[in-house]
Amino acid sequence: MIRLACCVALVLPAGPVGSAPAADSEAPAVAMVLHVEGDVFVQHAQEPARHATVMRMLYAADRLRASADGRVTLVFLGDDHLERVKPNAEATVGKTGCAPADSVEKLRSPGADKPALRTGVRTLQGRRGATAVFRSGDLPKTAPAVTPMFGTTVLSDRPSLTWQAADKATGYRVQLTRAGSYRVLWIVQAAQPHLTYPADQEPLTRGRTYLWRVTAIREEAPEEQVIDSKFSVSTEAEAKEVSDLAAFAKSSDPADIALAALAYQAYGLYGEAMILYERLAGIAPASPELLMTLGAYYDRAGRPADATRAWDRARELGME
Repeated sequence: MIRLACCVALVLPAGPVGSAPAADSEAPAVAMVLHVEGDVFVQHAQEPARHATVMRMLYAADRLRASADGRVTLVFLGDDHLERVKPNAEATVGKTGCAPADSVEKLRSPGADKPALRTGVRTLQGRRGATAVFRSGDLPKTAPAVTPMFGTTVLSDRPSLTWQAADKATGYRVQLTRAGSYRVLWIVQAAQPHLTYPADQEPLTRGRTYLWRVTAIREEAPEEQVIDSKFSVSTEAEAKEVSDLAAFAKSSDPADIALAALAYQAYGLYGEAMILYERLAGIAPASPELLMTLGAYYDRAGRPADATRAWDRARELGME
C-alpha cells in the first residue's frame, strides 16, 4: 500500500542558450535532474536558458547544454533509467531519452532490482513542474514538532515518541489510540518529553494508523494537552521493499541520495526522506526546487523558522 502524495507547485523561473523547439506547456514532465556538476544550462520552450538544478523537472523538447566541465544526471520517469549528458555536449530531451545518443552516457535503471526506487520515480509521472510531497488535507494549521513526524509512516511496530518540553511540566501522560476507534490502547506516564515504546505493550498492527496525545502535568497549574499527532505503521511488504534503500541512502553519489529520497517520500517515510533532502541541500545549496521541497518538509516537521528560511532562499534563487 503506497501512500501517494499531492504536489507542491514549483513555478520554474527563467534565467541564455539559443532557441529550442517549442514544448507543450501542458504536457507532463518526462525526466528530472538528479545531479549537476559544473555549468549546465537548460532551456524550456522559448524561455531564456537557466542553470540546471537538482529536482528540476524536464519536458519533451527541453534542451540541455553542458560546458567543458559540466555534466548532468537525469532520471526518465517512464522507465526509471538514468542518462548523463557529457561535458561539451548539447542534448534534446525526449520522452524516452536524450538525442543525439552520443551526447549522453546510458546509466543503470536502478529500479530493475530495487522496486522501491522504481516506485519513487514513477510517482512523479504526470507532474508539471513539481515533485510529490505529502498527502493532501491531513496537515493541521500548525504542525507539532514531534517524532514521528505528523502523518508519517514508520517502519517499526514499536516506535519511540518525542515532543517538545512544556513549560513547568513535571511529567507527561501519553495516550495511544487506533485511528477510527474510541478504544485507548494504552496510557503511559513519562518524566521527560520522550517515550520509548512500552515494553509491556503489544507491538502495533502493521498497515494501521494511530493517534497519540500528550498531556503536560503541572504541580500548580491545570493539566494541558500539548500534542495531538498521528502516524501509520508500514506493512510487512512495504518494510521489505524499502529495506533495499539502505545502500542508496548511505551512498556518496548525489544521484543515489536523490533516488532514495524520492522512494522514502513515495512510501510516506517522511522522516527518512527529510534527512536525505537535507544532505542534498548541503551538496546543491543553489537549487530552488530542492529548497522549496525541503521547506515543505520543515513545515510538516513543526519547524516554521527553518521552512521560512528555505523558502526565502529559494525565492532569492529565482523561484516564484
